[in-house]
Amino acid sequence: MRFTVYKGTEKGPYREKNEDSIGVTQKPDTIDGIDGIFAVADGLGGQERGEVASNMAISMLLESLSIQQQNKTNILKDIPKYLSLKISEISQSICDVGFTGESMHRDPFTAGMATTLTAAVLCNENIYIGHAGDSRAYLIRDENISQITEDHTLVEEQIKQGLISRDQRKSLDRNIITQALGLDKPITPYTKLCEISEGDYILICSDGLHGFLDDRTIANIIINPNHNDIARSLIEAALESGSNDNISVVLVSF
Repeated sequence: MRFTVYKGTEKGPYREKNEDSIGVTQKPDTIDGIDGIFAVADGLGGQERGEVASNMAISMLLESLSIQQQNKTNILKDIPKYLSLKISEISQSICDVGFTGESMHRDPFTAGMATTLTAAVLCNENIYIGHAGDSRAYLIRDENISQITEDHTLVEEQIKQGLISRDQRKSLDRNIITQALGLDKPITPYTKLCEISEGDYILICSDGLHGFLDDRTIANIIINPNHNDIARSLIEAALESGSNDNISVVLVSF
């Protein structure tokens, strides 16, 4: 299946550095059978070295599915299981980097670093999603938009438990994350399979975008962008809407 990728990342006007990372790998640089890997990671604000954590997450995931790992063809037998295990493994690796020396002291520069990770693997006209945190993956089809991933946030848990309504979440702190890579606790990555058709879009983005543009606005920009670089159109719209965070976008058009 042919596709076009639009991508971009922006520090934004309010942050000192960009703690987001994005990654895209396509054939022939992937394991045979995998047509593309697309990912966004958002280093957690308030944690030390968030940019190190997000870069590690992207690099380790892409490397694990690169052509250099061609001998691991068993990955294709169960991609969701592989993504879940790999994301958990990367999480532990990020956590381990915070410890140094034989006595396992905390490294003050990397202690507590953590990141979200949302990734999509394209294989045989299917998209396999692996996810932890509050970055998001969306499917845009026939001018409709649907969120593929679930937000790993305290607010989302409260909604599931019936403690609050979705209308109430706008007035609450949506930044309390319940799962992320690098936190010193086990995670349960979210995985999902989506069949892809011609004309579809898959969007992966950090909360610097989806936290400041509603789903309908995002879909309208993708369908009717301001210019040829759709990722740039999305980023500019988020900035105009007052985004005070790093903004990252990977959009795949089929």
